[in-house]
Amino acid sequence: MENNTKFNIWYVLAAVWGVLLLQNLIFDQFRPTIIPYSEFIEAVEADRVIEIAVGQDRISGKMRGDSDQEILFSTVRVDNDLSRKL
Repeated sequence: MENNTKFNIWYVLAAVWGVLLLQNLIFDQFRPTIIPYSEFIEAVEADRVIEIAVGQDRISGKMRGDSDQEILFSTVRVDNDLSRKL
């Protein structure tokens, strides 16, 4: 008996595409929202910022949204006197 199983590249490409789509859907909720620096300062002044990590040129962290859900955010660091406002 002869086995006529044939390898088809389209099945592999469809599987890879499916995995990438699934990964994008799952991990998209953990991607921080890019906000302007002015919106970050408004959130600090309104005491909506929960936690931050200040890097050399970026600020990222969590803040409370309009309906008290936690939002991951990221923005550029502009102000060197930021620690006084916090």
